[in-house]
Amino acid sequence: MARETYWLLIPLVAACAPATAEEWDFSGSTAELGLGYVEDDAFRFGRDTGLTDEGAFVIGNLDVEGWDSTDHRLKLQADDLGLDSRFLRLDYGRAADYRLFLEYDGIPHNLFDTAQTPFISGDGADLELPSDWVEGRTTGQMTELDSSLRPFDIATQRRRTTAGGRWRFDDPWSVDVEARHETKTGKDIIGGAIGGGWGGARSSILPMTIDYETDEVEAKLAYAKGRGNVELGYYYSGFSNRYDALGWEHPFQQMGSRATTYYGSLALPPDNHFNRVTLSGGYRFGETTRLSGAFSWGRMSQTQTFEPLTVNPNAGLGGGPSRDSLGDSDIADATLRLSSRPVDKLSLRASYRYHDRDDDFSSMTYDYVILDSRRESEVTTRPLRYKRQNFSAGADYRFNDVASFALDYDYDQVYRDYRDVERERTEENAVDAKLRLDARDDLQLTLRGGIANRDGTDYEVADGENPLLRKYHYADRTRDNVGVGLLWFPRDDLSLSASADQFQDDYDNSQVGLTDAQHQVYSVDASYSATENLSFHAFVSYEEIESHQAASEDNGDPTWFIELTDEVVTGGLGFDYALPGDRWKLGLNLSESRGVGRTDLESDQALSPYPDVESRVRTLEFSAVYRYSADLDLKFAWWYERYSSDDWALDGVEPDTVPSVLLTGEDSPNYDNNVLMLSGIYRW
Repeated sequence: MARETYWLLIPLVAACAPATAEEWDFSGSTAELGLGYVEDDAFRFGRDTGLTDEGAFVIGNLDVEGWDSTDHRLKLQADDLGLDSRFLRLDYGRAADYRLFLEYDGIPHNLFDTAQTPFISGDGADLELPSDWVEGRTTGQMTELDSSLRPFDIATQRRRTTAGGRWRFDDPWSVDVEARHETKTGKDIIGGAIGGGWGGARSSILPMTIDYETDEVEAKLAYAKGRGNVELGYYYSGFSNRYDALGWEHPFQQMGSRATTYYGSLALPPDNHFNRVTLSGGYRFGETTRLSGAFSWGRMSQTQTFEPLTVNPNAGLGGGPSRDSLGDSDIADATLRLSSRPVDKLSLRASYRYHDRDDDFSSMTYDYVILDSRRESEVTTRPLRYKRQNFSAGADYRFNDVASFALDYDYDQVYRDYRDVERERTEENAVDAKLRLDARDDLQLTLRGGIANRDGTDYEVADGENPLLRKYHYADRTRDNVGVGLLWFPRDDLSLSASADQFQDDYDNSQVGLTDAQHQVYSVDASYSATENLSFHAFVSYEEIESHQAASEDNGDPTWFIELTDEVVTGGLGFDYALPGDRWKLGLNLSESRGVGRTDLESDQALSPYPDVESRVRTLEFSAVYRYSADLDLKFAWWYERYSSDDWALDGVEPDTVPSVLLTGEDSPNYDNNVLMLSGIYRW
């Protein structure tokens, strides 16, 4: 398990140093310190915490808050200090004058520790093969593959530090400033290919080094007095990637090649920055009507030079786009909102939003190189220019103490102005309604539903595509939804809630592509207080997402069809119990979730069906807290998790399973793991 230094604790402790007991009141604060133990190595078990390895770890949590006689407030929060997911935050200030804060957040993301690769990466991002590597036309002919495989983890770690504050000057002025620095490091995978022509391409799954830095700054100057307020804001974001490109030595022997080594290169996320200025404000007319709005203008810039068309010296190609960088993109946004309550039973609202993006550069035309191997015809870039307008209006009306009704209308228009766009303009109209019935003091029923329709200008099929194909985000679509919710309190100690929602998308004018999709969600929750010291809770939910697609083998009428279905069932129960005498408190939570993904094919040809993809996770969390004294609690916790998965794309798929693709051979995660924790919680 990765460990970090605790340098951030230094300014936190220093800030607390002047807070002596005589000057500050910290009553109600808590500190927890203890040890935990992880039973087994399980990489996915620690996907969000860093608890990936067997062994002990430190439990450390703080929640300190205090005030002094001059109304200064200090709050220190620290969670999971012994884990890679640790969080720390310090707030200090006086509400009427200023507020300062410093925050640190660790965000691990651990996916696989079973990946293998023959590639060797040094200090840079480029990948090389071992000196004794034997190329092959297929992975089965790579005689040194097994002996060359090296394990690596597919995992990343974010470390985010934020500092800021707010200052109130002489009324009505205030200033907010916030700055954030984030790093992201680790390994991911990406596919790279070399070759061309039917059957000539060979691919490799490559380990990609992640080393990103992002800086953000936001500042606001606000004026608020009487019925109105106005705010001027500035935002900056800068992204930096240590590596411009990922190069690799091709492990395959190319067609027509004997002893020639080929190379490939992939451009990685480029350095860029974004600046935005915002002016916003609002005004209240009388006691029931308010108008607010905002306008912002921003520019995204990429100054990093383009990569060459190919780095393969054996391809006899070179050159690249004529410009050194992509250029700038201008983004403008405007919003206007109005809300009013003309009478006690009626509330009205309306809003308008305008968004405009304009890539401030002209198209580029250059020779296209297929997979670092051969020159193809010229291609021309497509600058992205589009405008979006959205208008919405709604009303809420309460008929009486029993019934209320809400109605909302939404209009969305997108206008695209760039080369070869399939549909220049799309428009969508949507209406949603909700009826709430308070049938009795202990029973509330909610009925909801809506319908939306999207169409637009004539659909222009892109060159080389099936004339019957409609891309789903441009295609005509009818969307409707219906739902019901129930909240019932049959007794003072018992509550029940249930909901059911169904969503349907129909692409009636799409003969090839996505033709329809459905989404269903059902849930039931219950809680019961058996006695003053004993309570129970339980829930169950079911979700199904289904979609249908049509495809063609001959660029004409549909010849095969696919149905994708994802089902997720989740349930849980638990209790909280305080034993007589209030010395012991027990808690138990048990939950289980099972997901299944199905792929069904229908075709005139004999196609092998895809196996189901399944995953199941069962979690048990138990805690026992003993009140040792008025100031000290002793806590024992047990966390058990069992995870099983079956994925045909991973199980049994070794690096050489596919002859034309060198894979990394990850396994589907499966584990049982226990975590035991013992700590003391001190209050003062």
